[in-house]
Amino acid sequence: VSQLWWPAMAVFSRFMLTPKWMRRLFVVTAPPMSFVAGTGVFAWVNRDDEGREFVQRHGQPTEEFRLEFFKENALLWDANNEHMEDAIKGIRQRMLMEKVQGHVLEVAAGTCMNFPYYSKRVKTLTVLDRVEEMLAMGQKKVDNLRCPLQAVVGEMTKLPFEDGTFDCVVGTLCICSAEHPKKALKEMARVCRPNSGRIVLIEIGESSWTIVNAVSEYFLLGNPKHAWDCGSYDDRRIAELVQDAGLKIRSHRTARKGRFHLIVASPKWTDAVDAPEESDEMPKLKGEGTISFTHTPAQPEAQGEVAQAAQG
Repeated sequence: VSQLWWPAMAVFSRFMLTPKWMRRLFVVTAPPMSFVAGTGVFAWVNRDDEGREFVQRHGQPTEEFRLEFFKENALLWDANNEHMEDAIKGIRQRMLMEKVQGHVLEVAAGTCMNFPYYSKRVKTLTVLDRVEEMLAMGQKKVDNLRCPLQAVVGEMTKLPFEDGTFDCVVGTLCICSAEHPKKALKEMARVCRPNSGRIVLIEIGESSWTIVNAVSEYFLLGNPKHAWDCGSYDDRRIAELVQDAGLKIRSHRTARKGRFHLIVASPKWTDAVDAPEESDEMPKLKGEGTISFTHTPAQPEAQGEVAQAAQG
């Protein structure tokens, strides 16, 4: 139908709209009018008035409710979120393989979907999540890792590590699930190594496209119950939160109609902090946090011996 639209309109304007000025007016006004009409129909079909009434009556969910939601859905989390993984798989691969190295901390790691995308440049990997049931699902994916791993149960707003411990701190869809996002970002900055440290974020939030936000706001699009249905908020202003937390944004790109924010940042105040001595050892816990599981990859020589033994 879309391929026949313009030929049909050309015939209509040529033979039905005889005056030249009328034909020109039609050609100029038809596209925006068609866009507005189509958007209106789409909005009418997709409006969730019941969801808005629900939020008006009950407000947003408590942190305890959302934590319980993650616990109950941990077992089927990956299967239920395949559409999201398909949408950002290329983004994960590009950002994590290119930007991440050294001693790495990933906060709000969930079921550890990032494991396949960490490169050989990662010395050690520490993943942290408040929900142990989610981390337990990540234990099944350790075969994809090429570096030592420790999985820690702890809070992103109170990271159990010393200042400047990590070369890189990663957050993938973590700010949208944080009850206090600014506090979480400040903690990420605190444990990041001064001068050379980087904070890499892949987040969903309010679109950077003005037209998308304007249409969504005017026609009341979006899911008002997203926090109830998915446990996270998908309408936060990510870049603004990062800046308000005192981080310096070094690069900021967007994808998927401006909804996904790919940010590389660093703490503004790190020059005044003494960096700890570099080490190849796994960073140690300091504070409230417990180790859920660890993993040490087999050396190439050992892998070869295992393969020979299996063949024999």
